[in-house]
Amino acid sequence: MGDFAPEYDEPKRYLLIGVGPHAKRIYIPHLNELEKEGRARLVCAVDCQGNEQIITEYRDRICASVELAFVPFFTDGMPKSVSEQLSALAHRLRVSCVIISTEPLAHKAYGLWAVSQGFNVIMDKPITTQKGVTTSVEQAYKIAEDYDDLAKAYSELQQRNETMFLISSHRRYHPGLYCTFDMLREVTDRVDCPVTNIISTHCDGMWRLPSEMVDQKYHTFNTGYGKVSHSGYHFLDMVYRFLKSGWTEEKKPDKIEVVSSFMMPNGFQKCFNHEDYKKAFGAETYAKVSKYSDEELEKLMATFGEVDAALQITFIKNNEPICLAQVNLQHNGFSRRSWVTPGADLYKGIGRVKHEFHEIKSGPFQTIVVDSRQANDKHDRSKPSTAKIGTDNHFEVHVFRNSELLGEEKPLVSYSVAELDKRYDSKLPGIYSENVKRGILWEATDFLEGKKNCSELASNLDDHSVPAHIMSAVYVSHVRRISGLNPVVSIDLTYTAKVSPNKGTATASIRGGLEILAKKAPVKAATEVYEIPIDVLSPPRKRALSDAKICQTQRYSDVTHMTIQIWRYLRLRRLQTPQVDVPVINLGADRNFDDAHEKYLYHFKDLLQEGYQKSKHGVYQVWSLDGYILIVTPDLVEELNALGTEVLDFHAASQRRVIGEYEWLKITDSMEAHTILTDLTRQIGTILPSINKEIEYAMECEFPKCQDWTPLAVHPKMLRIMSLVVSLMIVGPTLSRNEEWLMTMAKFVEGIFIAGWELKKYSQFVRPLISRGLVPGVRGVWKQQAVARRLLIPMIRSRRAAEAHAQATGSKYQKPNDMVQWLMDNGAKASPTRTDKNLAELCLVVVFAALHAATQTLVNIVLDLAAHQEYVDQIREEYRTARAKYSGLDDKQALLVNSLSKLDSFMKESQRLNPATLTSFSRLVRRPVTLSTGLHLPAGTHILVPAAMVSLDPVLYPSPNEFRGFRFHEKRASATTADDAHKDQFTTTSPRTMHFGYGRQACPGRFFASAAIKSILVHLLEEFDLRLIDPSAGRPKNMIKGGMNLPSETVELMFRRRK
Repeated sequence: MGDFAPEYDEPKRYLLIGVGPHAKRIYIPHLNELEKEGRARLVCAVDCQGNEQIITEYRDRICASVELAFVPFFTDGMPKSVSEQLSALAHRLRVSCVIISTEPLAHKAYGLWAVSQGFNVIMDKPITTQKGVTTSVEQAYKIAEDYDDLAKAYSELQQRNETMFLISSHRRYHPGLYCTFDMLREVTDRVDCPVTNIISTHCDGMWRLPSEMVDQKYHTFNTGYGKVSHSGYHFLDMVYRFLKSGWTEEKKPDKIEVVSSFMMPNGFQKCFNHEDYKKAFGAETYAKVSKYSDEELEKLMATFGEVDAALQITFIKNNEPICLAQVNLQHNGFSRRSWVTPGADLYKGIGRVKHEFHEIKSGPFQTIVVDSRQANDKHDRSKPSTAKIGTDNHFEVHVFRNSELLGEEKPLVSYSVAELDKRYDSKLPGIYSENVKRGILWEATDFLEGKKNCSELASNLDDHSVPAHIMSAVYVSHVRRISGLNPVVSIDLTYTAKVSPNKGTATASIRGGLEILAKKAPVKAATEVYEIPIDVLSPPRKRALSDAKICQTQRYSDVTHMTIQIWRYLRLRRLQTPQVDVPVINLGADRNFDDAHEKYLYHFKDLLQEGYQKSKHGVYQVWSLDGYILIVTPDLVEELNALGTEVLDFHAASQRRVIGEYEWLKITDSMEAHTILTDLTRQIGTILPSINKEIEYAMECEFPKCQDWTPLAVHPKMLRIMSLVVSLMIVGPTLSRNEEWLMTMAKFVEGIFIAGWELKKYSQFVRPLISRGLVPGVRGVWKQQAVARRLLIPMIRSRRAAEAHAQATGSKYQKPNDMVQWLMDNGAKASPTRTDKNLAELCLVVVFAALHAATQTLVNIVLDLAAHQEYVDQIREEYRTARAKYSGLDDKQALLVNSLSKLDSFMKESQRLNPATLTSFSRLVRRPVTLSTGLHLPAGTHILVPAAMVSLDPVLYPSPNEFRGFRFHEKRASATTADDAHKDQFTTTSPRTMHFGYGRQACPGRFFASAAIKSILVHLLEEFDLRLIDPSAGRPKNMIKGGMNLPSETVELMFRRRK
């Protein structure tokens, strides 16, 4: 009965987590009833910090003896301190059962904690949900994954001790639905006909006014889920229970297909807008509660949860549908609300009225109609309840049967509430639909008293796999639909025991989940095997491999063993043998490669500084796990640049440095670079107006009101804004705000760096072997490529079809002006022609090229603006002057941003002192070459220029460590020629300013990055004042990791919206 249940006979002790409207309406009153019976009592209630006063006042009025505890609000993993606090509390109070009645986002965390402690559990529906399930397919899949995690933890507990984990799906305890289950089973037993059709409808009339949609926290929409998560789970569960009541071993489904359509808040707003509300309530009355304009609402509610849902659920056996179910879930319907200010009870205080209907068919033999419709939004408990339609207790079951074939007297038998009470001896007091909700507490207490075992429980967790996975699939289908993809989502079913109405459960798994790993047949080893010890790995990575918990020995055949040993020897010898005879500054006479790698990883900037001071006009080397890197003087840059790409290859160097010698991913492409340099650069002026609108949208959505100074993490905000800008440039407005695509962009970029670092833990010779199985980062990147293909290939084909249709019909086709289209056009001219798969993956290559460096540069500039307030007003004034000059001229937006000389200078100074990378001019020698200095460069030599050290050279930049924001503006202002003025622009490259590279293979996207960053900065400075949280501490320092110079992702600045 739970590891910590009391061993002696006393009232069972309940711990309630979450004292919200649901708990106050259901659990607490019914536990009080059980306490009067001497069977159970509530000993403790837990709620969130910040609610102490209202919860204490409620406790003192209703249940004074209950102990209270308060914990921080969380939705993901439970903080360790909370786990320890709750565990100590529950053990001290000798708790028998934990009731979880919190925000559904926290259900999983509390459930896993309760199971880990061996407690019995009652959990509200839905079992879990996720933020953003209406816009992110990944979040939608997590609903099923969360159920699976809970079910696994619970199953493991059952190996040690039998406990219950009841889900509060209270319709499983309703006598009217007992009747339905029984009638379905009767027909199946007599004529072997299963359930063939189900129609279920539920409408609660929960009418939220627009501002309430945005602001209310009970049954919220603003976290990205709605009706399906609010009460819809009950009806997905009922579809499953109806079906299960009538299935047989031979006629049970093996697959489910789900298709969903949602009405979203913006859709309902189009049905009934502000003007309509004014007519309904009166303009003056409605104005008191209307906070947002139609335009603001459209932006705010773009990612909200659903208002209504229409679902088609098909149950299939051997590829043939055997049962069709339609489920309509609605908030939007008959309501009694006629007031603008919601009542204190947010459950019934908004005119909520229940209408519920089910029609279940068993082929030609039976149709059951279940009908419950109220007309009043408030239950009048002072008057006797009647069962007539529209009254509080209306509930009817009508059973239509083929009486001749079934040998019955009547083709129709109807059951009222009174007849159901009599049939099941339930005698529920008061409001029928409310009091059936007590059933779960009575059953739980029966279990705790030893009167029931797990197999007899009506709503245990292990019987909720199917409805939980259907709920997940409902959201997946919606996201796929709005993404222009096939909305059909398949669920596979397996069974744990022979099917019967009460025994055996179905286990569901959504087909095509987020992470599908191909199963490979095991390879047979030769008769004789050797064990390869961990010492095979290069010395620097022995420790990392141990930390990664890789088995110290792996078995190979004798031939494989010998091959790997030879390969290892040759590889390590090559990596540790310099190709160029120049000093290696991180490798001493002891040739300690372990120490050399540590210095490269964590002290690379110091190494570059040391090398620049010693060999400013010479060359030197550093050693890394990828071998030796030759650091060359800027004096040689012009000569090197003249050699051409057939000798020095930028793409190959970038590929090797980021990805490694084993090419598990291609991150550069000549066509992609050409498209960025030509098409994108040429179209900057054309797309800037739409980019400015996107920036305005992003800032409105991402920033809180900030009426007073508010601390905000800079990196997440800037990353989100830059992501929307880059997304719009790549895929256009159709897909640019799609959360799944935006998540794919971010995870792809992040995943490349994570996978790269993970792979660098291992010797070169084992990287191809482990990348598929042992490096999650690599699999993660491949997964994002798959998502991109799924999202973009339909777009590409749709565009191509539209263009072909226009040509065939002689009509005009206006090509979209975005990266997808430019790549399509250039790919069609390429030889060989680029495939749709390649084009989709190239879009992610563009993301990698554009997003990371631009975001890091933007964050650095924002930090510098906060640290150097003296420049802000001058930059604002420059922008206002330019805006007035180019006002209303969309085609002049490029001229506007190019005219911002002071801002351009500030950006260049920020980049000079805090570049995104410490080196530049990355090149791989393809053919051996000897330079004019006599330096011979063998093929395979990797070259870098210490760009960060050049930018700190006092000969080139007086007072190099001093931040002078208008340093380059002043130089441009004093230039005597246009060419001289051009040399000091943010986008200009030269041997003395190489943060964008140099020469023919300099960063092709720097012009777009400059325009985007400037546009974001001027919007930010016009909207907000900003400052450091602690000005005395100075600008937050960046973190150096290898050659990267990264601003902290958690650093905060103070923001205040300008009046």
